[in-house]
Amino acid sequence: MVENPDRFARAVEQVLLHEGGYRNDPRDPGGETHFGISKRTYPALNIRDLTREQAEAIYYRDWWVRFGYGAIDDDPLAAKVLDLSVNMGPGAAHKLLQEALNETAGADLPRDGVMGANTLSAVNTHPCPKLLLATVKLLAVRNYLRIGKQRYLAGWIRRAIA
Repeated sequence: MVENPDRFARAVEQVLLHEGGYRNDPRDPGGETHFGISKRTYPALNIRDLTREQAEAIYYRDWWVRFGYGAIDDDPLAAKVLDLSVNMGPGAAHKLLQEALNETAGADLPRDGVMGANTLSAVNTHPCPKLLLATVKLLAVRNYLRIGKQRYLAGWIRRAIA
């Protein structure tokens, strides 16, 4: 499949809407962030002065391409997996996706957090992508409830179901 840049643009827009601008909340485990890009993950970057275009380039290179989200056929699902990966980490988001595939399509994927060929194949052959997306959202809410950080919980749940 030839990559359509509009797909990434729509997906990253969802991430940027949820992440917002510059923050440096000492209570937030993400620490200093701008557009969701954290100093902890990118210590050499000047986070405060990061531009939207630079953030989009990072999301494209280090998330969309690296984890193969562009190979997910269903646009809303690709966007949601990207968004959850940014918020909870790719391994956790991929485990939710694998669990959703196992629950809704009878897949027998290990919940290893790896977005590999078997996971991608199961995603793209799922008989009902809307059911898969709804299940991923539900599992994300359950995950956030388990974490239980009251300060962030309402925002995390809104993000999960958006």
